[in-house]
Amino acid sequence: MLIWSDDVDNRMNDTDMINEITFSTRIFTTYSFTLSYMLPLVAIWFFYANIIARLWARRNVFFKINAKSSRRTTTKAAQTYCRRNIMMGVVQAKLISNLAWCTAAVVGVPGNILVLYVIMKYREMRTVSNVFIFNLALADLLFLCGVPIVSIQTITSEWIFGQAMCKAFISENGINQFARAIFMGVLSLDRYLAVCYAVQSTKWRTPRFAFIISLASWLAVTIEMVPLLKFAKLIKIYEDGSNDSRCACMLIWSDDVDNRMNDTDMINEITFSTRIFTTYSFTLSYMLPLVAIWFFYANIIARLWARRNVFFKINAKSSRRTTTKVTLMGLTIVISYTLFWMPFWIVTWSIVLEAKWAVSPLLEPLSYSSYALQYINSAVNPFLYMFLTDTFRQKLGNWRSTRCRLELQRQPSEKTHMLLSTSNTLALNAKLNETFRGSDKSLNNATAAATTTLDDDDSLARDDYFL
Repeated sequence: MLIWSDDVDNRMNDTDMINEITFSTRIFTTYSFTLSYMLPLVAIWFFYANIIARLWARRNVFFKINAKSSRRTTTKAAQTYCRRNIMMGVVQAKLISNLAWCTAAVVGVPGNILVLYVIMKYREMRTVSNVFIFNLALADLLFLCGVPIVSIQTITSEWIFGQAMCKAFISENGINQFARAIFMGVLSLDRYLAVCYAVQSTKWRTPRFAFIISLASWLAVTIEMVPLLKFAKLIKIYEDGSNDSRCACMLIWSDDVDNRMNDTDMINEITFSTRIFTTYSFTLSYMLPLVAIWFFYANIIARLWARRNVFFKINAKSSRRTTTKVTLMGLTIVISYTLFWMPFWIVTWSIVLEAKWAVSPLLEPLSYSSYALQYINSAVNPFLYMFLTDTFRQKLGNWRSTRCRLELQRQPSEKTHMLLSTSNTLALNAKLNETFRGSDKSLNNATAAATTTLDDDDSLARDDYFL
């Protein structure tokens, strides 16, 4: 630490020591702040304030004589510096967005698959609300599967996958937008009926009826997606003053399209098509569903607040607790969807309506950032399902405990196999030892017999010799 005094007691609990540390911290903080931040910043802004004031006072004369070489060089250098900074900002936005998309896919794809697996595996998880959550997770999973295509398109700045993939990619994005909007609306309606008309809605709020509603919702999504599939086209964009072109995948209303982007008719056609399809997607996938969703939740909140004393007294029952938690989970999903998608629609409408700030250098980085938020939302949703619902956490715990139990069962079996192998080896060794011992005995007997025979022969030979 930085301590002002040279005579310091090292016991931190001493009051004098604490006062000394406080005094020293104030002195050295003031010293560093003054010399490394405040005084330099005051001097810098003083210089630039005078520069701006001088240029503003002589703005007419300055820009008239700016044709001179020195002034022109200064202006060009400033413009080059600004363009370089803008390009660096765009490149950084692309890199950060690609990192966000890839991270969302790596986290969100397994998360959504886990949600689908838990709902399909456990029969008691197939409730009305979970049927709609299953469809939301499926829509998020389809959306996140398009991350590789988006990343490649961002890096190359053109479409390289052909006409068929162009239609498939735009349709897949449309599926996510329309499906999520519809199923969040249906989930909000289910929560509204469960809270406001708990008794009257019991005959309708069944898993079978929820399955029928889900099929009808997917049919509606398919119908809404047909215009996107029809009008998705691959066009060539020509650079100004050159024959170099790059392909772009866009929604174009007209079937007769000239591929030269510099043509005024072509630019007008693209502008017209962008306005039509932006209005179409915004109305059906964001505005109307959110109006309906917030209408349902406003009534839910009003009903719960009006009956808060009675409700929270009887909320000790398990069914009431479950209803409340599922309702809060649905509200959290809606809030996250509203916040994560709002920047995208603000940027999109700013471009369509040709807002003044839409020509700002910040537009492209903001576009990439707002687009990345959509994928982050699809990656966050599975964790909202898991952490805001007791049944999801319970089933995940059961699944993990089952895996651990199977692992423990497999380990003893492996140990038993090793023990059996060891015992078989020992038995085989014992048999071999017995065999070797038997052979040793036979060999000893044979040796003894041979020795006896040799002794007899020797004795006979000696007898013959003496004779």
